[in-house]
Amino acid sequence: MYTNIPQEQLKQIKEILSERVPYLGQLMRFSVVYLAGGVLRTIMSQDEALDPEKTDIDLFFDSPENLAYAKKYLETQTDYYKVFQCPENKLASYLLKGEEKWKVQCISVSYYPSMFDVIDSFDFTCTQFVTDWEEGLMGETAEKDTNDKHLVINKIMYPASSLRRMMKYSRKGYHMEENDFQKFVSLVWNHDPQITDEKLVYVD
Repeated sequence: MYTNIPQEQLKQIKEILSERVPYLGQLMRFSVVYLAGGVLRTIMSQDEALDPEKTDIDLFFDSPENLAYAKKYLETQTDYYKVFQCPENKLASYLLKGEEKWKVQCISVSYYPSMFDVIDSFDFTCTQFVTDWEEGLMGETAEKDTNDKHLVINKIMYPASSLRRMMKYSRKGYHMEENDFQKFVSLVWNHDPQITDEKLVYVD
């Protein structure tokens, strides 16, 4: 189940990011781009500070055409420079010049017709936040799990990536209940059909 991010909170998200990440709002208004994951979770949390050294701006897309548009847009802005391009074209990263070195990541492991499809693919409920800059969506328990620092499995598709994220969130003070840990082990051990690739695909 999913619920809308209240407009007042969405307004706050947009104000914070517009002030700190140049051209992000323009890019999202001009194309079908979804901003999701860690940066929204951090803003929505009660006690986490927004730190460009620890949090990336993760962008997802509905089509290769809109991915190409976003990459071209960032490459024409002198405030950004490309720091990484995945050989398989699954990820391109751009770093913001200046004091706050935000990393903007264009992620194309998959393409998503809607915001719902984006957060439905996420492995843990605490990361289930997404916006297209006009509306926002979050998992039913995403805000509570974030503030309780509770790591709950939604879906495991890339086990190695999820395992790394489990370790990362543990360092942030998150905890996983025994039943979720057993669920993770069972999905991997039995090679659940939703697991599409055992290789490392790490995006966070």
